Amino acid sequence: VVSATHLGGHLEFTRAADSRRYAQACERRIIQSTYADCGTMAFLGIQEEVERMYTAIGWRPYLAISQPAFVELTREFYSTFEFNLPARFTFETPNVIHFRLMGHEFDFSITQFNLAFGFITREYSETREYAESAGDYVEPFLSAYHAVWEDMSADKKRYDPSRSRSSYLEDPSARYVQRLLAYSYSGRKDSSGIISRPELFFLWCMKNG
Repeated sequence: VVSATHLGGHLEFTRAADSRRYAQACERRIIQSTYADCGTMAFLGIQEEVERMYTAIGWRPYLAISQPAFVELTREFYSTFEFNLPARFTFETPNVIHFRLMGHEFDFSITQFNLAFGFITREYSETREYAESAGDYVEPFLSAYHAVWEDMSADKKRYDPSRSRSSYLEDPSARYVQRLLAYSYSGRKDSSGIISRPELFFLWCMKNG
């Protein structure tokens, strides 16, 4: 549900750049997020597998989120959000993430941000697995993503992130999850039927746990 707030469109900014970004955000239409529909998944016979895939990478709780979204708060957050990652960092490096909500300025480390938004639990933040999870694509995927595509799809052509279509994925659960990634996580403006490299990476992670 996309709702108005009680702020009445009278947000004030101390930085001209934030004010400009907010004005630009106001010109963009906010639409409801695409979400996994249990009825549709049950009808297609893929609900159990989709839930298993999300559970494999710790995303299962997000399938059940049902909360209102507020127009002005959303615009305020995105118009002030900054992610300044230094060359050398850890999840505890302070002041990496900056944003404003309800007129209050926030400066968080990555861990503080993850905890505040419920992306991780306090217990998980203290594990070695979490501490070592920073980075880009893991090597087994990075060195063999063409083979990953060949294994997961019926496409005989070499993987091309600008042309390879998700309709070639042999597993219907993977095709469904790819669309969820394209419309929600990626927020893509291009063809959602083309499977991007990050989406292929997530599908590979879900398959391999």
